[in-house]
Amino acid sequence: MLGQVLSTLNDEQLNAVLAPDGPVLVVAGAGSGKTRVLIARLLYLIQEKKVAPHRVVGITFSTQAANEMKERVVKLIGDTQIFLGTFHSFSLRILRNYAERLGYKSNFSVLDEEDSSHILKSVCKSLGSNYLKMCSEIGRDIDYMKNMGFTYQQCQSDLVRTVWEKYQGELLASNSMDFGDLLVNCKELLVKFQEVRHSVSKRIDHILVDEVQDTNLVQYELIKLLSRPPHNIFLVGDEDQSIYSFRGARYQNIQDFCKDFNVKNIYRLERNYRSSQEILAVANALISHNTQRHEKTLYSTVSNGIKPTLKTFFDEEDEANFIADCVMNLYSQGKTCAVFYRTNSLSRALEEAFIKKNVPYRIVGGIRFFERREIKDLIAWLRFFRNPQDVVAFSRILTNFNFGIGKATLEKIMSRATEQNFLESLKNVKPDVFDFISDVFSKCASKPYTLLRLVIEKSGYMDLVVSKLGKDRLDNVIEFMGFAKRYEDEGKDVNSLLDQVSLLSEIRQENVQGQVPVLMTLHMSKGLEFDCVFICGFEEGLIPHAFSRTEEEVEEERRLMYVGITRARQVLYITCAYSRSSYFGYSREISRFCGEIPYSLLNTDQSFDYHQKASSTLGVQEGSVVEHYQRGVGKVIKVLSENRCLVEFGGSELAFVNSWELKNVD
Repeated sequence: MLGQVLSTLNDEQLNAVLAPDGPVLVVAGAGSGKTRVLIARLLYLIQEKKVAPHRVVGITFSTQAANEMKERVVKLIGDTQIFLGTFHSFSLRILRNYAERLGYKSNFSVLDEEDSSHILKSVCKSLGSNYLKMCSEIGRDIDYMKNMGFTYQQCQSDLVRTVWEKYQGELLASNSMDFGDLLVNCKELLVKFQEVRHSVSKRIDHILVDEVQDTNLVQYELIKLLSRPPHNIFLVGDEDQSIYSFRGARYQNIQDFCKDFNVKNIYRLERNYRSSQEILAVANALISHNTQRHEKTLYSTVSNGIKPTLKTFFDEEDEANFIADCVMNLYSQGKTCAVFYRTNSLSRALEEAFIKKNVPYRIVGGIRFFERREIKDLIAWLRFFRNPQDVVAFSRILTNFNFGIGKATLEKIMSRATEQNFLESLKNVKPDVFDFISDVFSKCASKPYTLLRLVIEKSGYMDLVVSKLGKDRLDNVIEFMGFAKRYEDEGKDVNSLLDQVSLLSEIRQENVQGQVPVLMTLHMSKGLEFDCVFICGFEEGLIPHAFSRTEEEVEEERRLMYVGITRARQVLYITCAYSRSSYFGYSREISRFCGEIPYSLLNTDQSFDYHQKASSTLGVQEGSVVEHYQRGVGKVIKVLSENRCLVEFGGSELAFVNSWELKNVD
């Protein structure tokens, strides 16, 4: 059996599988067959090195990955005592035996996210309204710090520490742990009680860890605590695919491992079994600009002659329509297709285009745009403006905005309303809120964007979204505001926008079984692969994201783009728009990452060079006759800067455009 498995490996994989004892690092590039290597290593240890199965621990990043690996191992060697699971499940196994040392009973409960959130909210409520308002944000801070291995005693924030301490007291009193506690408490157990650490580690001869770039600090510390000389640790990972720092993941764990254990045996898996060489060339060029990595160059034996396409559009509507048309064409040919975006807000234009063109699709790991809480909150204002008897919209406005209206007050308002005259009842019970709503409605003149802008600015809704839902959800608010502004700029009122939203919301995709095209964020794409991939919104502020200010954060954004690129097997499109509707404005600039990809590796339908944006280089000057890929032939009226021009198209239309999107017409 072992011989058959080893014969299927390439030389890079085989060398890693046959690595000697001691600490080993396998730098496994995207699509390089790392799971096959891990399973072959397990088989090699048991059948060739005669290691007892129950003395081997295999740790993977997710329960799904662990189950899949178990199935494959069982098929190869039958029923086995090898532990294959996640860090959480392994920690749970240890804590079941030794939890009494930390004051818990062995039958402690493990709370899911909903249950732990309920206890946290109860704690915040008991501490006062200021804590309750910040409950969601405090919860995220606690979770992040637990992933970093911290306890409440080490927390620097008085507000968070106060909540955290009481929250942990409530958990202990109910003999319960949340998921973060499994790791932190296991670490505390192994550090405080050396006899426990010795007892556990002496039963482990080999530790194998997959996706090590996705491990957090406390998980890496558990690896160190569980290991003993000669430190038979077999780590598989890739700094280039580390994209979860917001969860506490550290690519630095790979580098720390090499230093802490003086790792000499480092193996690189560079042969890719997924993507064409043309796609890998783009991925390699981009990621080579990162400095915090083990260098490697992915290669493929497959070349289909199709270069990845970089395409620029006038606005997000044009971009979405193009993608929908392409996806429908490729899907009809039996290709699997996926559209990736940096933030969920970009799904709005895509969903609209897919629905209009009857392209089946499925949102992966997210909620359809108009069904997201923050969007429904804003739509409620438009609905109540149009229909003051809309009880659902009215209730949502009063409860989801900071009006200080609780359940009892809401019931009082509702009970006093006669003939559905909610505003009159509100005037009697909460006159300040009545004045707020009346003022907004009187000033908006049935203009959707104006109405929502007044609501947001006067109510502080942006701050509410950040504290309740997270700052990433602001992107959805901004996208919807841009959507409303476009309608208002076209002279359409609240009724027109609501009718369109209703149509888009009510249409349900039939035929969504099987390999239908999928829409998802770049973060959700990790571990997946498709025949054809579209990455949209390739613009500054999106990729890299506006929140990425340090070089380290920009490097993670580059890794995120790299992960998206390497999901594609045959066809890759990268798209951007130089005008994207937004609450804060329209103009966009193409991503800086574009300049890191050699022009020769890309296919475009424009003749200009993306890497030479300066108008002087391109020869664009006042009076020049130029051609724009979207607007056609025009005349340069004024060169505003090296990147911007005012151009007259068709003898009458004036437009500001990026000079690098123009070509001279002889």
